[in-house]
Amino acid sequence: MFPKVKFVLAKESFDSDLLLDFSGPISGGWDWSKIIFDSHPKLAKYIKNVDEEEKEMIIKKYTSQFRKDNYEELQSKVKLFQKQWDKVNDDYMETLQEVIEINWPKSKKIIGYITICPICPRFLETWSFAIYYKTKISEVNLIVAHETLHFIYFKKWKEVFPKSDPKTFDSPHLEWHLSEILATVILNNTPKIQKIIKIKEKGYQEYRDLSIRGYDLIEHFELMYKKHLDTKTSFGDFLKLAYKEIKKYKNLLKTALQ
Repeated sequence: MFPKVKFVLAKESFDSDLLLDFSGPISGGWDWSKIIFDSHPKLAKYIKNVDEEEKEMIIKKYTSQFRKDNYEELQSKVKLFQKQWDKVNDDYMETLQEVIEINWPKSKKIIGYITICPICPRFLETWSFAIYYKTKISEVNLIVAHETLHFIYFKKWKEVFPKSDPKTFDSPHLEWHLSEILATVILNNTPKIQKIIKIKEKGYQEYRDLSIRGYDLIEHFELMYKKHLDTKTSFGDFLKLAYKEIKKYKNLLKTALQ
């Protein structure tokens, strides 16, 4: 029995917290506020030149009204996304289990929160993730595939690196960067996965902008992953090599992504 993804409409407080978190630079120097304001242009005007306390109040009020105005569409996406993902859930979960070389926990459920925030974080502690309600139906499976990959990836990571600190699994730590790079690499370059989701992702542009010996950072790790597939080494050994490799570029990531 494989984990099922259940889509639910996010609570209002969840939406407002996400908009607040991503409406300015976050830990590690990342700033995706432009993505927020492109989706919510009025919000950019409302919170311009206000202090943090007022900003929070404005975002809460804005979120409440926006959800009321778009409630029917938000609710419709719960069923639409569920129907779209259900077509591939079991095949994908089984394939991931084979690729990452570790079994899913029994009776585990993954929650996909339909949100008004265009950024889609995952939450390892609760096995949940956010997905933007305006996501194109053709891209739903790609986003869900990416976010759910993280859950089994870090289960494997803890098996390979049992002394690892869970705090490093989130931004701005090197382990988090590697997980985001490898999620793209694995999705795009595993034939069995591509057969299921039938779409590739670009990955974070921040990684595409970093060059290593003529390749961008994602391409650099793609070469390593393809070699792993060709030589049929264990996924655990691949993780060890990938971790050793990204440590070489720790300073590059630290300076370039701030």
